[in-house]
Amino acid sequence: MPKAEIYALGSEIVLGQTIDTNSAWISSKLNDLGIETVKHVAIADDIEIIKSVLNNSTSEIIIIGGGLGPTEDDLTREAIAEVTGKTLYKDPKLLEEIENRFRKRGFILTKNNDKQAMIPETANAIHNPNGTAPAFSINWQDKIIYALPGVPHEMKWLFENVVLPELIQSFSIKTKIEYESLKVLGMGESTVDDKIGDLMIIDNPVVGLLAHPGQVDVRITATGEDNERKTLIEQTKKEILERLKETTIITEDLTPIEYLQNLLIKNNKDLIILDEASNGYITSEIGGKPNLNVTGISGRSSAVEKFQTRKIDTISVSIKSEYLDKNVNNLANGKTYIQISDGTKEITEYQQFGVRSKIDKQRLLMLVVHLLIKFCS
Repeated sequence: MPKAEIYALGSEIVLGQTIDTNSAWISSKLNDLGIETVKHVAIADDIEIIKSVLNNSTSEIIIIGGGLGPTEDDLTREAIAEVTGKTLYKDPKLLEEIENRFRKRGFILTKNNDKQAMIPETANAIHNPNGTAPAFSINWQDKIIYALPGVPHEMKWLFENVVLPELIQSFSIKTKIEYESLKVLGMGESTVDDKIGDLMIIDNPVVGLLAHPGQVDVRITATGEDNERKTLIEQTKKEILERLKETTIITEDLTPIEYLQNLLIKNNKDLIILDEASNGYITSEIGGKPNLNVTGISGRSSAVEKFQTRKIDTISVSIKSEYLDKNVNNLANGKTYIQISDGTKEITEYQQFGVRSKIDKQRLLMLVVHLLIKFCS
């Protein structure tokens, strides 16, 4: 299967004035075909830098976005022409197309707009029905280079209607791709990696980790025919579940909070959350679902103890944070205690972090969700 590199041209991207969303979108589309993107690069409007990046490319598919406008700093054409050893020429059909588009808009074509009709010799022109910047592709060495406009809606139309069909045909792509995600709570990324790291060096299926505050997603991606993909995913999933069985793993297509909410409703359980740590954040995130009764009490222990319950159908969650130094934003200087009970059983958790920032609150939320799922299971 071929590999791809994606280059986003524009000094405004490099300087942080514009966010490059095109590259992520293109990677997602390539991934659906089983084509691995190995590199994203943002490049300033400098022809020598563009040429250097192209000369050092190693993948079979090179996709360049941007730099096809009419101004002096639009240098994609010139860079590709120099790297491939081709001469730029003015394509009469492209020029006519640009002229017609300007005429329909009531504009007069200026000399610098002629530049947009220039493409390297041997390049294949790609007509752009949504803008004035035509695209093109060119074969070079063992690679194919696609030069696409940077305007997102123009690029996406060309990519879906021209580039993808050409790639499927050129590389005889028949393999389909399928993936499944497991959401792991109550275990850090390094621990997950330690337990399943050997599975992450296998080519098919590919196992990858994505860490969020308090949550680690394990993504299993398999390529092949229908039955082969499903078998590979199920075998790997079974192995991962066995290795991580001591913690909470959500296999359904639900967020951790949605899974917990459904579990509480299924078990006919109400929640009372005695929250001294997050200012009501935990209650607001877990509550709000029809048929689920969640009551939140914020304040110090002396003010909320009267809400403690011994009813079998109600679960009480008590969350407290303490700080060794209240003037220092250092997680090591904070401690958080969580106690969950329903009158018949009880679990207590202690964590070496305080709750000061939004990330801290999210981490605490996922810890509470994990403990509640464990308590109800």
